[in-house]
This record gives sequence, C-alpha cells and structure tokens, in this order.
Amino acid sequence: MRVILAQIIGFIALAILLIVFQKNKRTGMLYTQMIACILFGIHYLLLGAFTGATMNFIVVFRNYVFANKSLKTWADSKVWLYIFILVFIISSVLSWQGFVTLLPLFAVILGSITFWLNNTKHIRLLSLISPPFWFVYNFIMNSYAGMIGDTLTFLSILIGIIRFDVRAKSNQNLN
Repeated sequence: MRVILAQIIGFIALAILLIVFQKNKRTGMLYTQMIACILFGIHYLLLGAFTGATMNFIVVFRNYVFANKSLKTWADSKVWLYIFILVFIISSVLSWQGFVTLLPLFAVILGSITFWLNNTKHIRLLSLISPPFWFVYNFIMNSYAGMIGDTLTFLSILIGIIRFDVRAKSNQNLN
C-alpha cells in the first residue's frame, strides 16, 4: 500500500512539475517547482529513497531564496548558491545509500547553478542536463513517476525552448 501511495503522490508531483518549464517567468518556475518538490520529497520518503527526499526538501528552500534573489537584498548574494551546494553535499553524505547517492547530488548542484541564473532561456537550456541523472536514480529506486517525470520534463524543457526561445527568435527575425 505504501508503494502505491508513493507512486500516486509521485504522479501528482509530476503533473505539477510539467508546468514549470512552460512558465516564462523565473519566479513562477521556481514557485511551481517548490510545490512539486514537496510532493516528490514525500514520494521518495515512502520509497525509502532518502537522498532523493532530502534533496527535494532542500530544493524547496533553495527555490524560495532564489525566487527572492532580485527582490530582497538578503537573497541577492551569490553566497547562497555556495551555501546550498555545501548543504547538498553534506546531506548526501548523511543520507548515503551508495554511489547511487551521487546521481541526485549532481542533478541538484547543476539545477542550483542553473536556477541561480536570471535568464529563462539559459535556465531552460542548462536544465536539459539534470533529468538524465534523475532518470537513472529513479530507475534504481523504482520511482515510476520519477522516470516518467524525467522523460516528460526533458520534453517539456524542449517544448519551452521551442515556444519561448526558438519561435520568439524567429518572430523577431520576421519583424
């Protein structure tokens, strides 16, 4: 029953996650991802995938700080990026489940660097790197929602790139 509940929560998180890269504002991307991360954290806890759970819960706080980066002076320091990278590394050590732990660690560090950026075009392009790390982790941890989510997230990023970056550029060239 616990595994079924985990997968249901994972699929709800997945539905929310797919909206992230269809947003054209960085703040909207970050807040939407926060909701998905809370649910994915619960999903991973129920599966016993403690590193994945820990990373997702930390990402909620990271996204809150990053969303306030250009709005609040306390959140505007690049030190936050390094703090979160350090926290991710420490939490990986504390939740160590073997070398599989390195997969979400690499993914969230890459994601942190990516979401620190302000340009949504760059965020979308660099976000293509993290899903393969998560996919392998999800495969090992039997997270069906995670595997489908990584695949669909990758496709969603590509759609966002086409919608906002490629089409916008071609529309500018037409004018």
